[in-house]
Amino acid sequence: MADVFISYSRADGDFVRELHGFLTGHGKDVWVDWEDIPPAAAWEEDIDDSIDEAESFVFVVSGSSLASRYSLGELHHAQDRGKRIVPIACDGADPEAAPQGLRQLNWIWCRPDDDRAAAFERVLEALDTDLGWAEVHTRLLVRAVEWDERRDSSLLLRGRDLEDALQATAANAGKEPVPTELQREYLLASRRASSRRQRLVLGSVSLALAVSVGLGIVALVQRNLANDRARVARSQALAAQAVAALGSEPAAALADAVRAMETEPTPEARVALRRALLATPVAYSVGAEGRTRGPARFDSVAFGDGGRTLLGLGPDSILRIRESATGREIARMRAAVFAPEGRLAVAVSRQDAQVLDLRTGAVVATRGAPAGGRPVGGGFSREAPRAAYAVGGAVTLERLPAGRAVTLPVPPGPLLRVRFAADGNRAVTADGRRARVWDSTSGRLLATLGTATSAAISRDGRFVVTIGTFGDATLWRAGDGTRLAALGHAANVVFSRDGRLALTVAEDGSAAVWRTATGRQAAVLPGFGSLVTGVEGSTVFSDFSPGAAFSGDGRLVAVANPDGNVRIWDVAARKQVGAVGTGWANAVAFAPRGGLLAATAWNGELVVAPTPPSVPLRTGARPSTCVPSFDPIVTRDGRHVVAAAAGGAGVWTLAGRRVATLRPPAQPPAAGNVAAAAVSADGTIVAAASAGNFCVRYPRETHGAAVWRLGRAAPVLELGAGVPLGLDEDGRLLAAGGSVWPAAGGPRLPGLGKVLVLSPDGTRALVVRAGRFEIALTGSGETVATLGGAARLREALAVDPGAATFSPDGRRLLTRWGMSARLWDATTGDPIALLGRRGEEVEGLGFGDGGRLALVTFSGRAAVFSADDGRLLSSVSGAFAGGALSDDGAFAALPGEDGAIEIVDPAAGTRVALQAGTGLRLTNLSFGPGAGLILGRDEAGDVHVVRCEICAADEELLGLARSRLAVLARIEAEEPPVGATG
Repeated sequence: MADVFISYSRADGDFVRELHGFLTGHGKDVWVDWEDIPPAAAWEEDIDDSIDEAESFVFVVSGSSLASRYSLGELHHAQDRGKRIVPIACDGADPEAAPQGLRQLNWIWCRPDDDRAAAFERVLEALDTDLGWAEVHTRLLVRAVEWDERRDSSLLLRGRDLEDALQATAANAGKEPVPTELQREYLLASRRASSRRQRLVLGSVSLALAVSVGLGIVALVQRNLANDRARVARSQALAAQAVAALGSEPAAALADAVRAMETEPTPEARVALRRALLATPVAYSVGAEGRTRGPARFDSVAFGDGGRTLLGLGPDSILRIRESATGREIARMRAAVFAPEGRLAVAVSRQDAQVLDLRTGAVVATRGAPAGGRPVGGGFSREAPRAAYAVGGAVTLERLPAGRAVTLPVPPGPLLRVRFAADGNRAVTADGRRARVWDSTSGRLLATLGTATSAAISRDGRFVVTIGTFGDATLWRAGDGTRLAALGHAANVVFSRDGRLALTVAEDGSAAVWRTATGRQAAVLPGFGSLVTGVEGSTVFSDFSPGAAFSGDGRLVAVANPDGNVRIWDVAARKQVGAVGTGWANAVAFAPRGGLLAATAWNGELVVAPTPPSVPLRTGARPSTCVPSFDPIVTRDGRHVVAAAAGGAGVWTLAGRRVATLRPPAQPPAAGNVAAAAVSADGTIVAAASAGNFCVRYPRETHGAAVWRLGRAAPVLELGAGVPLGLDEDGRLLAAGGSVWPAAGGPRLPGLGKVLVLSPDGTRALVVRAGRFEIALTGSGETVATLGGAARLREALAVDPGAATFSPDGRRLLTRWGMSARLWDATTGDPIALLGRRGEEVEGLGFGDGGRLALVTFSGRAAVFSADDGRLLSSVSGAFAGGALSDDGAFAALPGEDGAIEIVDPAAGTRVALQAGTGLRLTNLSFGPGAGLILGRDEAGDVHVVRCEICAADEELLGLARSRLAVLARIEAEEPPVGATG
């Protein structure tokens, strides 16, 4: 139990460290958040508990603390708990700007001109006044709070403890800290309980006791009902408050949503929590380290090794290499400039230039800097590492680790920078006067461009954008110096990886995307917020300069804004698809794979966040009514996706890398389209079947199926039989074209008749024999059951081979039945229930939760039924042509506009829009294992893998929200200094 809790704003950290040292030096146990919050703590709850347990509360008053919602929240909690509050003002904060309760107290002034030692002594005197009563007050508050959480009578005071507490409260009436309402209620409840015990000891009449108990039960029931209603109302109010704050204060919205769920998990609270999580996509942050020597540069953060590592050059001139997924530091070194390329990176300092292996952090090559050399650039040309130094009156380009140095006759002024074209042997220099393009291997001057304080060159070396003295951006052709277009005003510029687009960003965060081939504008993006207000006719200077970046495929751009947020835009749709609260970010970078965005604030604070979650799989297949196809499949282990593609069935990793193309037999080959596919449960065995083009027929064309083991090019088995297609979970049996074969090869299984559907465990099959629908054992061909009156099933199977499916254990069968669905007992052949309403059209069938649920999507709704008796458990309306249900029935996905996916809770009927960031409407949605992945096709035929972190259970979401709040609390960005000249 601490003596003192200190509440302060991070901006006053230096002052608080002095105060902390003074108080601890005089024997006080001081709680302060830089040393008392354990890792992964539920920080808000931990702070509230620490205030409760502290004997006194010191509030450091400043302009920053009076404007901080966190500091004022701690003050209000202390006031609610009746704590003795000692305010000490460290600057000239206006008392009129303080809350009423704080304004009425006597402030201890400790401004820069005041006597600091005397002020600290006054704080110590205030803390020592009535110390005995403060200790009693704190013990009483801690016990009262513990009792209030459970209202457990065993926690009430009794005997000597109760008498001492009552006497101390009466003797100190009117003194600070004053008893709170909770403490008074606790004492009253303790006294009443004591009185009741005395009456019981003296003897109560049995009838009176019975009546009292009866009345108590009624009162308890009524009170519980009232408490339940109050919790629901409180939860709904907090949820509404959270939703209202999403646009302006996403961190506060997330905190309110968490409190709403903790109060009562109402449908409104669940929606608010999911929306708030989407609005605050932060993975982790790393605070600024070392002594700052200036603001972070525009190019101070980058991903390497395909996105596995993250490189950040802090304002302290230290280059840190981290695992991008976790933030764990791999290596660090001194550097002035750096550049990654593939698995390697170049770090250039005044001492030397180093080539680094990013996976290990090891230095694989070193070359000393030339005598008197000042580092002005680093990078790669044709994958060769290079370092640039200003030496004397020229620039020398060093090839690493050894090679002929090239000298460029460029005046090495203070603004000089050299940038390399990674795919070519070109470099651009800008020295504040002229920009020039050079052959980096020979030193030959290729072109002289206009006046430029900075310049950027595209990766392929074809284009350069310069920024002039007054911020005028110009696009040039690098090879001959042809001026292509004026790009307007800009503070920074960046090229897309393929060089087809350039992004210019102004000081206010407004941006424009330009097509380099034509110089035409492709998109205009607005700026948000302002660091200064009321400054007219002046030039504003700030350590903040908006960072910007393209995603690897050039589809998205990220731009930092003066309101402290990085916004993510879809270039083609000209639509915002995400935002991350990073503070004032001078540098931004997208991971080429892995769905991460990194931002470095002006003071070196690093924030890493997931980007809009869609990963496109380029199929090369265009939608056509002539070509049969199948919905994309995620393997059960969540590692691969199988989808129809040009030339066969494609297999991709979730990161979007194509690892195989599977071509089942067809003659002639041009006649084949992959119409069906199946995957074993462990994801190692894949089967695919071809089918003909509906619009074109070839003479004597044939089709078939094949089985592959992933990682091997040649198929394990090829058959002349095709659709319908099925594979058991173990990948042992293949059902194709009405027969069943061992997937590893061998003769087909005899005696089954025409096989329509294979059960997941491979033990049973739905077959047609002698005109009857039967369920047979695959091992022996023995009939287990016969389905009666199955004419409607015959009609459905004639149109769609997927019109029937077994439960995982083979004991239930779900089929289309005319315009509805029917659930069967697969052990007896008896129908269990007709699922659906008259006239509904079935879109999809499946089992969930290990076979305990039957899942049916109709054209206008999704429904979850009990697989035991067909009883309807939940239903949610929506345009389910193209929608899907998760395997456990807990979530439904509906196609929305511009790539949005509506995530629906069927039990509660609530909806939250998940932005997939595609810019294109997605259809043919399906869930991957665990509902954490959603697959869909866009109108161009490409498949998108969308990560759905909000498709999780309440407790998992609350855990994610609490950890994210802890990260957001640590970010609490320091505002950059701003100045203006007339």
